[in-house]
Amino acid sequence: TGVQTCALPISSIAAILAAFAVTACGGSSDNDKREAEIEAYAAAHGVTADVDVDASGEVSNVTIRQGGGTIGNDLDLPDGFPADVKLPSDWAVQSLSPVPNGFMLTGMVEDDVEGVSAAIREALTAEGWTETAADAPSPIMSRINFEKGTRMTNVNILNTGGEKLSVQMMTAEKP
Repeated sequence: TGVQTCALPISSIAAILAAFAVTACGGSSDNDKREAEIEAYAAAHGVTADVDVDASGEVSNVTIRQGGGTIGNDLDLPDGFPADVKLPSDWAVQSLSPVPNGFMLTGMVEDDVEGVSAAIREALTAEGWTETAADAPSPIMSRINFEKGTRMTNVNILNTGGEKLSVQMMTAEKP
């Protein structure tokens, strides 16, 4: 089996965002109706979306489910996510995808590389994980690998120059 990803065509994302912009200007007081309209527009473009419109009529949150994965803001971990893979509390998970016998997630965190690395090490070693490798293959990327029994957890920390770091984590059975 191959890795399932949450790959949305750029045109689909652009179409959905355009719909949000148009709908946000509509001034409708019926937010449930507006949410349903945006969700239907997304569905017409092959995208499953859950949209929340706040009391002011603005889109406050969008969660997209596609290809087995989920994209959104501050997502909850899925059922079956290993209890011994702890994420630092300040992570905002933005994407989740199943991988064979595991999960892949991406999150954003307001910290520096050293702080994120220390928090990951502390969280996983406290759960019995052993660090097996760590390096910085480029000036903007650091990675840390852990193992526990027949499982592995790999973390990539990306510093692209913004206020937040992007952190990718895959936890799965070893190949």
